[in-house]
This record gives sequence, structure tokens and C-alpha cells, in this order.
Amino acid sequence: MRDLKKRITLVTLPCLLSFYAALTVFAGEEERVFFSGFENDSTMVGGPDLIGYDYSTGMDWVYDLDRWESQEGTDRIGYFTFDYGKNDTGTDLDRKVELAPGPENPENRVLKYWIKKANNPISTYPYSKGRIQSNLYNNDGFENFTYSVRWYVPTDLNVLKDRVEKMPWMIVFEFWNNVDWRGEGYEFRINVNLTKEYGSDQPFRLRAKAQKVIGWIDVWDVTNDFFEVPTGQWMTVRMQYIVGNDESGRFYMDVKPDGGARQVIFDITNFTHHPDDPAPNGVRDFNPIKMYCHKDVVDLVRNDATGKYLHFFWDDFEMWIKKDIFPRRKKYSRE
Repeated sequence: MRDLKKRITLVTLPCLLSFYAALTVFAGEEERVFFSGFENDSTMVGGPDLIGYDYSTGMDWVYDLDRWESQEGTDRIGYFTFDYGKNDTGTDLDRKVELAPGPENPENRVLKYWIKKANNPISTYPYSKGRIQSNLYNNDGFENFTYSVRWYVPTDLNVLKDRVEKMPWMIVFEFWNNVDWRGEGYEFRINVNLTKEYGSDQPFRLRAKAQKVIGWIDVWDVTNDFFEVPTGQWMTVRMQYIVGNDESGRFYMDVKPDGGARQVIFDITNFTHHPDDPAPNGVRDFNPIKMYCHKDVVDLVRNDATGKYLHFFWDDFEMWIKKDIFPRRKKYSRE
């Protein structure tokens, strides 16, 4: 977690009254679900999973996240955990999620994903994929939620930019409105990918795609061609997901590299549930931080001679419901 400087401010009575009025107006609206910087005493256990109290934020992974429910009692998280894929045959020597010293400040503890060998087999033998993901599954169906996380892409991945071949996808965030593994019908997902176009020395870009899962039919597909994803630099990623149709659905994402300006990556008004679903029930399952790609990507980064390998760092995970972060759009008169 970044160092935060405490500030003491003298506030006049009118300001206090105005602040109280604002709280009264918005009470019961936006609500923080959870916040953690992965600091002590956050602990990785078992399956793998995170437990323990983060003294940097005053929140506990079990009591404040896994058991969270909204003030109205209408929303619940379900559970938070990690996995490597149900068919994964690897060991902790091949891939792992762990708590580790930060890449720029060893005293700052962060979450680290790394894959050296891809061990998720797919139908085209002997090909496989690598996967590490966090899961927020079986919640009550979020209709409007926001979260942010700090993300660090190491310079080891620059070798992918140097290759001539196109890298069309590496999923880093994924959201499900009805999942295929429970056979709910009207299965639908939105994911955000780290991509690179054909040609050597091409920058990393971000691509968002919405799909009907059965048949993998694209509903919309948008690539941001202006923002170059930095390597060797922390950036804060924020996303908001509002469930709706092609007029009311909204998917928003912005990124602020440390020392730079916040940039809007996606601000999409379109379906954020299956277009044919007569009764969409919200986002019940999603992967807030993920690393999922083909074996050739894993193998290309790995170099035993130099010690390079595929890995990401994450920090300061924070989630809210009903918190708007997107810029308000101007309404123009038709007169």
C-alpha cells in the first residue's frame, strides 16, 4: 500500500453542516464493500485463499469481505478465493499466487501472480494455457459496482512487444452475467485483455469484449488504440459495471499511471447482460484480477538464463457498490 500522509484540517460550522447534509442525502447509496493493501496480517492459506486482518485498512478478509452484506441486506459477496483452473496439473514450482515484497519498495507487501509453465490442457493436444485468478463467486447479483486495484506489469513482458506475432488476448479482468459451469442459461461475459498488434516493437493495448458464451458470439468488441500500457510502472485501474441493455448498460474503465494523468480507457454504453435474457439477475460471479493466456506467451517470456518469467503485481484492492466514477455526460437540447 502506498504511504498516506495524514492531514489535519480546521472545518467551519457551515462546512460541517453542508457535509452532514450531503451524508444525509446520499446515505444508503454508495457503500464501500472492502479495501486491502495486502499488508500484515493478511495471510495466504490453503486452496489458495486470503485470511487475516489488514492493519493498513482496518479490514479483515473473512469477516469484512467473505461475510459482507449491504446495509439493506440485499447484496452479499458470496466468497473470495483464488484458483489455477480446474484442470490444472501444475505445482507451486510452475505457477503461484503469493504475498511478496513490492517491485519498487520491498517494505510494501503486494499480491504477486507468476506462471513459468502452463498446465491447463485444452482440446488441441498437447497445447495448454496458464491461469491464475481471484474469484468473487456466488454473490447475490451486483447491478452496479465499482472497484479499483493497482497493477504493475514488469519489464520482463517487453519481450512480447518485440515479437512480430500478434497477441490478441491475455485476460486480466473478467465478469460473468450467468455462468456456463452452472448451466444457468443466457450465459454472458465481459473481459478486459492485454493485447499487442502485429509487428515488432508494438505497445501493449487494452481490449474489452462482451460475448454470448454459448458459441462465443461477440456482442461488442472495443480496443483502446491511444493508451499504451506501461511496463515497470505502477498504475491505478478503476472500473464500473452497470447491468443493463444497449441503452442502460455501461462499462467504464480508467487508468492512472503513477506520476501521470488519469485516462479514460473505455466508456461503453451497450449490453452488459445477455441480449436475449428476459430477466437478467446481475453479475453474480467475476474475477477482479486475473492472468490467463496461451502456453506460447508463457514460454516466450520465460528465460532461465536471464531469470525472466510471466508475472504481475497487484496492490490496494478496493470495491464499492453504487459508486459512480465515470464522467457525467452532457445532455444537449434537441430544440
